[in-house]
Amino acid sequence: MATAIQNIGLVFAPTAVGYIKDQTKSVDYGFFYMNSFFILINIFGLVMNMGLYYIDIYRNNGVLDKPDDSEVEELPQINETRPVMAVESGKKAN
Repeated sequence: MATAIQNIGLVFAPTAVGYIKDQTKSVDYGFFYMNSFFILINIFGLVMNMGLYYIDIYRNNGVLDKPDDSEVEELPQINETRPVMAVESGKKAN
């Protein structure tokens, strides 16, 4: 569901940015209002994120912050023996 909403935003956002830039060329070549649009989108995203975090903490007992309780497969331990090079006294090891 989140990916679908993101894809919808990715369809409409470039069109909206182009429209805003073209309609406001007289003010800083359209960049002022375009940047204002991006700031508003970021503030909206921050508010939605804070709302989701609040709902998770107070209504769902913080389930999004907890690790998965499912059984974790243990990785097999590899006991690898590596050859040890013996260094005789007076000789250099390669």
